Amino acid sequence: MYMQWFRVVSFLVLTLLVSVQSKSQNAFLDQALLDYLADANEDERIPVAVFLEESVDLASLKSEFDSQEIPAKRRAILVEQALRAQADNSQPELISFINGSGMGSESIERFWIANCITLEAEPQLILDIANRSDVTYLYLNRKSFGYIPKPEKGEGGAKSVGGIEPGLEAIGAPELWAMGYTGHGRIAMTYDTGVWDDHPSHKDRFLANRMPLESTWFAYDSPVPVDKSSSHGTHVTGTILGLDKATNDTIGVAPEAYYIATDPVVSNLAFVKPLTDFMFAYEWSLDPDGNPETTDDIPDVINNSWGFGPDLDEAPCPEFVIPVFAAVEAAGIANVFSAGNEGPNSMTMSVPHNTNIGLVNSFTVAATSTLGNNLVASFSSRGPSLCGGEGSLLIKPEVAAPGLNVRSSIENGEYDNFNGTSMAAPHVSGAVLLLKEAFPDVTGEEVLLALYNSAIDLGEEGEDNTYGKGFIDVMAAYDLLSETNTPTPPATIGTDLDLVRVISPTEDIRCSEGEGVISANLEITNTGVEAVNSFSILYSIVGESTQSFEVSETILPGESIEVNLPELNYVGTGFKEFHARIEVLDGEYDVLNNHAVYRWTELPKYDWAAQGEFSEDFTEGVDENVWTIYNPDAWITWDTLEVLQIDGTTGIAAHMDHPSYLTIASQHDHLISPLIQNRPADINSMAFDYYYRKRSNNDFTKDTLVVFINRSCGDEYMSEEIFRLGGDDLWTNDDSETDALPESADEWATVALDMEFEDTEPFFFSFVSINRRGNNMLVDNVRMGNSLSVNSEKQQEKNVRIYPNPTKEFFQIGTDSTKPLEVSIYDGMGKIILMQLYQPGDFIRTDQLDAGVYLIRVVNEEIATTEKLIIR
Repeated sequence: MYMQWFRVVSFLVLTLLVSVQSKSQNAFLDQALLDYLADANEDERIPVAVFLEESVDLASLKSEFDSQEIPAKRRAILVEQALRAQADNSQPELISFINGSGMGSESIERFWIANCITLEAEPQLILDIANRSDVTYLYLNRKSFGYIPKPEKGEGGAKSVGGIEPGLEAIGAPELWAMGYTGHGRIAMTYDTGVWDDHPSHKDRFLANRMPLESTWFAYDSPVPVDKSSSHGTHVTGTILGLDKATNDTIGVAPEAYYIATDPVVSNLAFVKPLTDFMFAYEWSLDPDGNPETTDDIPDVINNSWGFGPDLDEAPCPEFVIPVFAAVEAAGIANVFSAGNEGPNSMTMSVPHNTNIGLVNSFTVAATSTLGNNLVASFSSRGPSLCGGEGSLLIKPEVAAPGLNVRSSIENGEYDNFNGTSMAAPHVSGAVLLLKEAFPDVTGEEVLLALYNSAIDLGEEGEDNTYGKGFIDVMAAYDLLSETNTPTPPATIGTDLDLVRVISPTEDIRCSEGEGVISANLEITNTGVEAVNSFSILYSIVGESTQSFEVSETILPGESIEVNLPELNYVGTGFKEFHARIEVLDGEYDVLNNHAVYRWTELPKYDWAAQGEFSEDFTEGVDENVWTIYNPDAWITWDTLEVLQIDGTTGIAAHMDHPSYLTIASQHDHLISPLIQNRPADINSMAFDYYYRKRSNNDFTKDTLVVFINRSCGDEYMSEEIFRLGGDDLWTNDDSETDALPESADEWATVALDMEFEDTEPFFFSFVSINRRGNNMLVDNVRMGNSLSVNSEKQQEKNVRIYPNPTKEFFQIGTDSTKPLEVSIYDGMGKIILMQLYQPGDFIRTDQLDAGVYLIRVVNEEIATTEKLIIR
């Protein structure tokens, strides 16, 4: 059968490539590009997207699929192969022309889902490209894609034990649940702001928590799954499939479906992306695991609760989305969009989904209430489309669904009620999953047509530009599909093993001194109704060879066991994944829950004996072969910036851009050193320079800098604090100025820290910024040595003397400053054990402290110094 499919696609690749026709005029240039060219310098590099004339005849390809009865998910693989072949056939000649032009160009990026390349080119080269007969149109590749307005909050948001959201009942989802259809085995893709993947309503349904990251999470803004501050993607995901089994709180239409996700969408226009970037995730969706032999990873539906930014007035109908949407439809995937929140006026449908190339492409969803009348929300965008067409192709939206006061999941395991067409679209996506379980062999287009043609008419009689065809009815769509297709009975639980989790290891950071070793301990539960007597487990570090382990132990229904796998060696540093899966058993109910993953970062190694004294001035940036950035919220984090430095020259320093944070939520960002090995025994001090300017007297805009040292890695890798300054104490310049950078060398301060070590044990340290949306934080010139000078800090003209020193019971601080001093005493591990405000002339008692060597830090607006204090 596979060879038959291969012959189909090979034939189509050869015969369905549309021949290039000669043109009597230049390619189309969009108005924004023309305006930019009119004002550009001759050597300016302009970002441009170039679309080629040659294309695959996707309509004929779909007809061929139908005649050959190609399964729905296999179509995605064949569409990808045809489109890749077309791009490989047509793009090289254009790229060769660009490279041989002798004019400035750079950053060529190729796409195949639409036959397109992007580059930055000089104006004359752009005009020369436009005159080529194989080019059809060019767009200014401006940053306008992937925007959602911040969700409007509704009322409520509490958990609902045993509850079912009214929107789910309104669309008829419980009727299909009663028949046994819950979305079992189907996959949604959320194309949104990301997801908080630990939410109890869908933690177990996110395939990234079970399978390799590269096949379940397409990273734009964060390398690992997280959501942005709005929790928009998390809310959308919950409506598609959320169910907290511990409380039976049902917020999702298809609670036994799974999902994959991507995170390009933002709610701040400053962070939107170039137009063509939206194609990356669509290309990935056609084969997420990169293996054309597998199709169980391909989504059944893509939920798009987003649009282009509101600055696209010049291009209300971007032509380049048409081949992308056509490819997704030909691949058998349902592509669902929110209509937009720009109503109530007519012709307010959002871009890019305000055009139709078929009755359900693009498929947009209006928002209504669920109070029995299903009245449209005032904000819901209306048609007709600005992009032409006749009859139904001009009418927008396609259908309506609940979008007012929708309760769903947000960050920290909580719930909230949002309003928006963003909340309506996932009701439709969840409905697609229910129907795909019942009719797995039909395409996404057929499912959307069933929802479209069975919708309950609202508003004006017939299809209109407010409700489209009307309010969706899942049961009516099921009945309509049943007229031409035989439903597949719901799956029944017989045999089913669930690889619940990797019990150990669990560390986020590992730092093996030599070759790393994983000794994985797994939890496996028999969630079926039949005993399982033996099974095989395949496991590996992702990207390395796979090992097999046989388990010969009977697991009764409802029983759980632990399995200890043999040790697995690995080499190398950086982000790593361990993946285990149970080989599929005969008649297994759920093959997707057979997987579990463990992810960690392996720190780089620094061999002092071989590489010399450890120091860092960040001239080469934050080198990933030296430093590890841990950024839990996947938002602003450590980077580098060219600034005035402590020596009066201009250079590079590590930088935290606190003013750009959108929220004040005490986010922690970690800049972690390598694991330092073979340190000389007499090296016991670390120093660094830092800068931080006061922003205001508002306590909510005062950041903190902390330094940790660690000797053991593991889960407690941030436990040993040796330095902390925050709020007023952190200022190195108290001139209140927002988003300020150093204007003189005097604005820098130096910190020196003594550390105690046992022999030459390996260790690492980390700088942690705690954001309160204050000001720029800079760190530079990190160095280690023997008893580094501790008196090189700010404004040292005020002498400081500690006496008596050594002392037994008390001491005083001598200084010619008359202002109060903040005094902090640190023990030998760098932990603060005493902090008090000191008036000159007062005594500080020490009889509660053990004998030993301490560090004492003295700070006021005139003084900042660290000295040794010896107690006998």
